Amino acid sequence: MTMEPLPFKITSRHFVLCVFLTLLWFVTDSNQTEATSVTTPSTTPEMSTTPETSITPEMSTTPETSTTPEMSTALTTFLNTKPAPGEVHNVTVVTQTDSSITLKWDKVNSISTYYLQYFNEGVSKEEFINETEGSPSVTHVVTPLTAGRKYNFTLITSQDVNSTGYSFVAVTAPLNAEDFKPVTQDETSITLQWDKVNDILDYILVVNGNETNVSASDGRQVTKKISDLTNTNKYDITLFTVFENVRSSGANTTASTAPLNAEDFKPVTQDETSITLQWHKVNDILNYILVVNEKETNVSASDGSQVTKTISDLTNTTKYDITLFTVFGNVRSSGANITASTAPLNVEDFKPVTQDETSITLQWHKVNDILNYILVGNGKEIHVTASETQESVSQTISELTSGSNYDITLFTVFENVTSSGANITTPTAPGNVNNVTVSAQDETSITLTWDKVNNISSYALQYESKEDTINAPHQDASVTLEVSPLQAGTQYDFTLITRFEKVNSTGFSFNAVTVPSMVTAVNVTERSVTNLTLTWRTSKNWNYSLQINGENSQLLPNRSTDVISHSIVSLEPGTEYPFSVITEFSGLNSTAYKDFTVTAIDCTKGTWRVTNSSIQGTIEGLFSNAFATYKSQTHVSPGRGDVSFVGLYPGATYEVSLVYETRSRHFPQCRHSLTIVPPSLSAHCEYWDAGYSVFIAWDKPAGVWTSVEVNVTGESYRVRENEERHFIIPGFQPANAYEVSLSSLSGNRRSFEPFVFSCLTDPRGVIAGAVFAVGFFGLLICLAVFIYFKRPDIISRKRSINGGSRESNKKSEAISVAKFPDHFYQLAMDENKGFTEEYELLSVQSHAVSSSNFHAELHSCWHGANPRGGSSPPEQSEEPFQQRPAVRLVSGEAVRIQSQ
Repeated sequence: MTMEPLPFKITSRHFVLCVFLTLLWFVTDSNQTEATSVTTPSTTPEMSTTPETSITPEMSTTPETSTTPEMSTALTTFLNTKPAPGEVHNVTVVTQTDSSITLKWDKVNSISTYYLQYFNEGVSKEEFINETEGSPSVTHVVTPLTAGRKYNFTLITSQDVNSTGYSFVAVTAPLNAEDFKPVTQDETSITLQWDKVNDILDYILVVNGNETNVSASDGRQVTKKISDLTNTNKYDITLFTVFENVRSSGANTTASTAPLNAEDFKPVTQDETSITLQWHKVNDILNYILVVNEKETNVSASDGSQVTKTISDLTNTTKYDITLFTVFGNVRSSGANITASTAPLNVEDFKPVTQDETSITLQWHKVNDILNYILVGNGKEIHVTASETQESVSQTISELTSGSNYDITLFTVFENVTSSGANITTPTAPGNVNNVTVSAQDETSITLTWDKVNNISSYALQYESKEDTINAPHQDASVTLEVSPLQAGTQYDFTLITRFEKVNSTGFSFNAVTVPSMVTAVNVTERSVTNLTLTWRTSKNWNYSLQINGENSQLLPNRSTDVISHSIVSLEPGTEYPFSVITEFSGLNSTAYKDFTVTAIDCTKGTWRVTNSSIQGTIEGLFSNAFATYKSQTHVSPGRGDVSFVGLYPGATYEVSLVYETRSRHFPQCRHSLTIVPPSLSAHCEYWDAGYSVFIAWDKPAGVWTSVEVNVTGESYRVRENEERHFIIPGFQPANAYEVSLSSLSGNRRSFEPFVFSCLTDPRGVIAGAVFAVGFFGLLICLAVFIYFKRPDIISRKRSINGGSRESNKKSEAISVAKFPDHFYQLAMDENKGFTEEYELLSVQSHAVSSSNFHAELHSCWHGANPRGGSSPPEQSEEPFQQRPAVRLVSGEAVRIQSQ
């Protein structure tokens, strides 16, 4: 330990002052010093104090309050004039584990306080040790530490003042190796394996007290083989990990060497599923393992020199490789090997295939392609070698006695091992019956009768891949059998076999037929007013007989189809006809199929009467109810020949249908569409187009209508339903009355009576024109009188100017006011008639009437005379009003003046 310099500079004056103060302190405090001893470091591990200065081994303070441990020691020594305690002479490592080190040292001058400093996992540690007991030495355990680690320790003696410290090195013990185990064992060696510990390479193996040093190589695991051992021996083995010559606590295991193999290991018995094995015990070892095709079986031996074990659940006809291991301490021997086979199976389907009165032929399937077999019968043994290409084997035994039973055994041979043997007993065949009689027949059965053969009661009847077994009473001389269920109308080929001890005769063959069945259903595929078509399905080659309307028809089936269709004509409408169908086959008739049907009705030939709310009709033929349907509304009328539907919707088209219902059957008889009378209309006229057009409007009728027929002065017009409920007809004269009639139509059905009324065209234009003409004429007269009396000179001058032209102009044509609109209209139709020029000549010769008023009246006249439209009257000319030729109104007439 080195002394650090003081934090201040000491001069000679300071030194003298310090000596003086020290002496003064000793003098003034001598009594107290004598009474109180110097304070030693406290028992706390972190801090020791002096009367005035505290010393903390692990902590440095500021210059004003404390000093570092080195300076504190020096200052204390200086102030107290006491030397530092001595160092320990030696530290002994008593014990080492993987987490602790136990240290021991002798006390220094009986000092009991020490500090132990070291680093653990990078962290500085300091342990305070106070051994107050009277022992001359100190023992201290340093824990917790890390296994397999080297530590640098410093041990400091402390008695008011700390020593510089004694330094030494100690290590912790390493960990034991993990996964320490034997991996292979034989009769003279054991191979051990373990995981390396923290890359430590040095290990010691101790086997029964013998140590072996092991140096590991690279890799995670270490493997070591221990040889020259004794078989069938158990060894205690300890593995030590070595670090810095320090061993771990040791990992222990027990391992044994392998035992010897068993002798005289062999199979003693074999069957299809097991093999029984036998061997001599090895050195009284009781545990063995049998491995049969990699399947292990543990065997525990009992007393005796031999061991016997049966291995079960094996497969027949199979060769097995078997290994026997002797087991000692869970260690196996190298194994004794043998090969043994299980017995083959007995043949399957071993049976007699043919038997007659003197021989039996046997047959069986080969077993797993085995070719060697042995037949034993009546004390005789026959060796049979099968062919490799055949799946089954046949063998005939001849020169036998008829009616005798024979016991036969068949053995399968595999690897000189025989199966348990398949056994059968078989007799020779009996004779056939002489004759069979058919005593009764129906659609599903045939009854047969025959005489017994030598009182044999067992027979078999074969037909259509079926076989019926018959066991007749012993006391009867004949046998009666009903064969059922059979198919109707079918010929059956029978073979009757006599059976003795389940052996059949060659068989007596014959045939018989069943009665054909009744047809399942007859469908009426066509049902008209006078014709019926009946259809039914045929079966096989049967013939049919149809009876209807007093006639009997023989019908043959069509070979190309399975349906027969037959039509009956010239029948009465609406009439019920019963009929029957009989099936015929091989001279046998089925039960008759009986049913009925009804011919349809021609509704159009009925007498129908319709109004705007009802339908009545008279229909001949059978029907139960009549229905009249319009949209979702249906009316019903019971059928008694007359049909009546009331409360119907005017103008609607009703679907009338007749239905005949009897004996839970439903026959639609006919359908007919009838449109009833549409509703009547109510109409009126309105003024339109100044009387030159007729505007006819009518109310919405309460019913169905498809169009309205309008008739005016003999001309008819039709208005569709989807158009507006009015109609405009042009080409009429104002202030005239015209007769108009309206009828509603629904399809081709017309309302009962047309609605007739008188239509007056608009008279307002004619009245206004007449009033205007009279007023205008009066105004002209007044104007002429005024000019005549007030300005006679104008008249004389006018005469002189117009004298020549007046003679040359054509004579004016007088047009009445009433005819003027028509004249105006005719001129407007064609430009070639000079209407424009004539319009320009019109003027008024009176100053009292303004030009604008006259043109207004003329425009009114134009539109009244031209209701179809057309261009407006020609515009007024720009030449002076007085210079235009005029139309004079004389006695209500307009005089047209034409210029040349």
